[in-house]
Amino acid sequence: MKKYWIASIVVILVTIVGVYFYITRNDYYLGNDNSNVQEYDMTVAGQVERVKEETVQLLSAGEFVGEATAILQQGNAWFRIQIKGNLNPAPENKFYEAWLVPVDETSGWYSLYDLKKQDDGTYFVSYAGSRDILDVDKVLITLEGEEMGFDGQAETTVLEGDFSI
Repeated sequence: MKKYWIASIVVILVTIVGVYFYITRNDYYLGNDNSNVQEYDMTVAGQVERVKEETVQLLSAGEFVGEATAILQQGNAWFRIQIKGNLNPAPENKFYEAWLVPVDETSGWYSLYDLKKQDDGTYFVSYAGSRDILDVDKVLITLEGEEMGFDGQAETTVLEGDFSI
């Protein structure tokens, strides 16, 4: 009788381990590997809350040459994003602008304003807000005209990246 209990326990353990490996393997192959997402506790306004942070590489959208990194931090009722990139100098009367794009792209994009050129030659923007951006899954950098779209010319997306949190 004892052998049956031991065999049953072994079968249950093997099943649990098999299910675990099946789930983790499928998450990896489906692109759900959140290895660039961290969670930690942070004290905000005297309260400890759980914060999610994700680092995303922004890749070229077309023939543009450049690179950037976006770091998104998300708390219970706030978020902060920082974008730093190595971009070619913006042409005369043009500037780089960062955008958060919701899953439903027709519901409007959120401007993070223009990236400022730093002393070291990189471009940088930092933005914080109280907006719940759980519906946002993409960040873009566009090359904008100083007329801000009123010149009849389309703005150009130069870099883009996807968030998973």
